Amino acid sequence: MLKIIAPSKALVKFFFMLNLSMSKPQREHALNTMETLIMCESRKTISNLNRTICDSTDQSAMSDFFTYSPWENDTVRRQTIKSLIRWSVEQNQLQMFQPTVIISIDDSLARKPKESKHFDTVDWHHDAHGQKQLAHGLSFMTCHIQIGDVSIPINYRIYLKAETIRKLNRKYRNKQKIKFATKIELAKEMLEEIAEHLPQEFKIYVLFDSWYAAKKLIKYCRANGWHVICALKSNRKFNGKKLARIARHIRHRRFTKTIVNSADSVSIYWVYEKIGRINGLDEEVKVFISKRHRSDKFGEFFLCTDTEMSARQALSFYTKRWAIEVDYLYLKTRLGLEDFRLRSYKGIVKFMQLVFLTLQYLHWRIHEEHSPPVKKLTDVIALHRTQQWQNTLFSFAHQVLKHRSIKIPVDNFLAKAA
Repeated sequence: MLKIIAPSKALVKFFFMLNLSMSKPQREHALNTMETLIMCESRKTISNLNRTICDSTDQSAMSDFFTYSPWENDTVRRQTIKSLIRWSVEQNQLQMFQPTVIISIDDSLARKPKESKHFDTVDWHHDAHGQKQLAHGLSFMTCHIQIGDVSIPINYRIYLKAETIRKLNRKYRNKQKIKFATKIELAKEMLEEIAEHLPQEFKIYVLFDSWYAAKKLIKYCRANGWHVICALKSNRKFNGKKLARIARHIRHRRFTKTIVNSADSVSIYWVYEKIGRINGLDEEVKVFISKRHRSDKFGEFFLCTDTEMSARQALSFYTKRWAIEVDYLYLKTRLGLEDFRLRSYKGIVKFMQLVFLTLQYLHWRIHEEHSPPVKKLTDVIALHRTQQWQNTLFSFAHQVLKHRSIKIPVDNFLAKAA
C-alpha cells in the first residue's frame, strides 16, 4: 500500500473547526492518527498506523502520544460537542420549519480474544446480541444526534464494571480515582454534557431501547422538557397490569394498520395504542403494542411521553436509532476500535477518542461535500482514499523527476512489511 504524505485538506479543515486545546506536536500526532485510521487497510495497530506515514517518526512517539502526552480527552470531547452541535444547528437554521432534535443512546461491545488479559478496560460483559450470554471485550456507550438532515455521533463513554474499577484504583494508587457508574448514570452524563449546547427553541426527543427504559432516565429527560420514545419489556406495568397480560387480553381487538417509513424502506405494522400510566412515572404516557402481522402472538411494546404523537410518527422516529448501529459497524470494523493494542486505561480512552473523532469527521464530510455520489460513510471513505492516493502519486512523480531515479521514491513511498 502507498504511504500518505500529509493529512488531507478536508480532515485538517474539520480538525481546526473544532478549536481543540492541543499543542502543535499533539495536533500533528492526532491528525496523522485520524488519517491513518481511514487509510490503513490492515489492522489498526500502532505499528501499522505508523508504517502508513511517509515521514514517520519512531513508533514509540505515537504510543507515547496516547499514554504520556498531557492532553485531556475529556476536554477534547467537550470542545468537540460544542463545535459540532453549533455547526449542526447552523446547517439547518434556514430550512427547518419545525426544528426537532433526535438523540439516540445505545451501547456495544468491541470484542477482544479471551486470552488477552492485560488490557485495563477489557473484561467479560453481557452480550445482548450474541449467542452466548457473556463476551470478552471493551464495553462502551455512544450518543447520536440528528438535527434536520444532519446526523452525527456526538458523545461516548466507556463502561467499566465495579470489579474492574477496583483493580484499576489499586493499580494506579497515586492517580485520580475512577468512580463506578451504571449505564443509566453514564447515559445521564452524556445527556448532561450536550444539554447546555442544545438550542432551547427546538423540540427534543430521546430514543433508547428497553435496557435503558428506567424511570430514573425517563424522569431526567422529562425534567429537561424532552420527550422520550423507547421500547419496553413485556413485564413493565401499565395501568397496574403487565404489558404481556394486556397484550393477551386485546389480541382479538382491532389493530390499526400503520405504515412506517425508515431511511430506505417502508414497513407495515399493526398497532394498538392507549394512554395511561407506567409504574414509577407520575405523568400519563402513550403506549403502543406493535405487531408485524395480525396473527403475531408476540408483539413489541413502545412508550412515548408525547401523548399527541401518532403511532406512525413515533415508530418512524424510533427507526432513526438505526444510525447508531451503523456507527458501531464503522467504529469496530472500519476504523479499528477492536484493534487497539494499548494496555493502559489512559491510552485506551485516548485511542477511542480519536477513533470516535474520525467517525465524526466522516459524518461531517457527508454534509460538507454536497455531492450526490457521497451519501454514505463508505462513499466518504472511498473519496478520501482516492484523493490521498492521487496526492501520493503526484508526490511520487515529483520525486522521480527530482532524483532522476525510481528506486529512491519506491523505497520512500511503498510501505514495508513488518
